[in-house]
Amino acid sequence: MMVKALLAKWRYRATLMVLFPVIVGYTVWRAFKDGGRTYALQRFALGIQSLARPLWFHCASVGEVNAVLPLLKLLQKQHPAQTVLVTTNTPTGRDTFIKQAPSNAQHLYLPLDYTFAVRRFLKRIQPSALIVVETELWPHLFLSCFSKQIPVVIINGRLSQRTLAAQNWLKQLYRLSLQEVTAVLARSEDDRQHFMTLGAPAARIKMLGNIKFSGQPLASEEKPARLIEQPYVLVASTHQDEEMQFAQCWKTHQNKKSCQKRLLVVVPRHPERGPAIRSQLAATGITVQCRSESRVVNVGTRLYIADTLGELKTLMQHADLVVMGGSFIPHGGQNLLEPATFGQAIIVGPFMDNFAEETASLLAHKAILQAHSVEEACGQIETLLSHPKTGQQLGVAAQRFMKVRRHIAQQYLDELAQRLSSVGVTFQ
Repeated sequence: MMVKALLAKWRYRATLMVLFPVIVGYTVWRAFKDGGRTYALQRFALGIQSLARPLWFHCASVGEVNAVLPLLKLLQKQHPAQTVLVTTNTPTGRDTFIKQAPSNAQHLYLPLDYTFAVRRFLKRIQPSALIVVETELWPHLFLSCFSKQIPVVIINGRLSQRTLAAQNWLKQLYRLSLQEVTAVLARSEDDRQHFMTLGAPAARIKMLGNIKFSGQPLASEEKPARLIEQPYVLVASTHQDEEMQFAQCWKTHQNKKSCQKRLLVVVPRHPERGPAIRSQLAATGITVQCRSESRVVNVGTRLYIADTLGELKTLMQHADLVVMGGSFIPHGGQNLLEPATFGQAIIVGPFMDNFAEETASLLAHKAILQAHSVEEACGQIETLLSHPKTGQQLGVAAQRFMKVRRHIAQQYLDELAQRLSSVGVTFQ
């Protein structure tokens, strides 16, 4: 076993050496594209000021940043003197963090997983502990932390099938990286089992649930004022081609009794597409209007494109029901937790890969509906509008599901404090 581990380490090191020109080239390209000089330097652990033993959270990119923000805000509230460092791999992750960062937290880019960069980084920041969000397993980083007796904890831990199906030498390396972790706090029972399969010690793994559920604000008792007076069905965060599919489908259903007096409101994921969508939908013969051109819905308008910024939450709260876009094409879906918090009846499509666990959990609690096609979704819309009690039951179940899980961030913080204190690290 030791020989296999050593061979895996040398193979990983050799692979990184061979790829070094490519990795440098990509880093320079990304720096020119959106990361800037700071990105280029910090990926090699250059230009970093010394820090005083911060609690270090690593987030790969935007999704992980959004997942951990509720925990960081709780940490600041309960331990305001605690210094926090957040690292990301991407400029988009950095931008997301900077916009919402607690005052006690600062950002750096994670160094590339070369031993020289990792060691330089650790020497400069001297972290009290490393908390990895979700699934980043960097062998040189983990092994360097272990050698310096820096505790490593994985939170909201998840492992993809791709990781589990990796080549044997890579899985051997992952096993080596997980052997000395202080704890793995997994988001689901399946993920707990996956970490055990990959080699994390069973006694150090605990299932706590998905921290993303705690990131949604509680719905206010007082709704904001309506933006659209007419009753409407909302199709949120749509992508290319979904607007056409729903326009054609809505046209065939618009004379049904339940749909006659309702507007179909489409919110494109990228609002700047509004005018182009309207031009595209003109061919269907359905009367279309853009909100960016008029805030008043004209008589006879059947499809209203809300191509404006900052209004989606309000539109969700007043809709008769919400259909989540990005899920009727192979995109991976969009975040369905927000309308669930508002207690809305929700329909999603078949492509919810990016929110698979959230979708499965809500389906298991009979809190959402999933359609295999836009046509099936339109049939479900008609059914829910014709039987409002069914929609209300879905909404109540969704809101109850979210309320029960809103304390998950606190559970993670408590467990993290306990696990770290067992190895001599306490929050300030």
